[in-house]
Amino acid sequence: MSFFDLMSFFDLLRAHAISIPYVLILLIGITLSAVRWQRHPAVSTMAIAALLIFLLRVLLHMGLNYYLSLATHDPAQTHGIFFTFNIIGSALSTIAVALLLCAVFGWRSESPKTVVKKS
Repeated sequence: MSFFDLMSFFDLLRAHAISIPYVLILLIGITLSAVRWQRHPAVSTMAIAALLIFLLRVLLHMGLNYYLSLATHDPAQTHGIFFTFNIIGSALSTIAVALLLCAVFGWRSESPKTVVKKS
């Protein structure tokens, strides 16, 4: 690995440093869901699936930026790549949010009705 390759690697790392807290939160969420699997298997499955989809989107974004940084592309081609990625990313995020909403609200039972007696 040459000095210039090392510098481009550090530039890439610095460019994606902003994503590190987000990735850590996703990994913590996946871990917590896996730990609580026995107690709430259906909710944990949906939460893990949603968090993995979010993680996949972040990693795809990092990979796309790395790919585009390596080679020079025609601006129209770059626009097409970003347009396609944004459509796919939006679909993935929509699926992930729907899974999280189902995990949070889909498995709740109705609260028991309390009867208040008048004296």
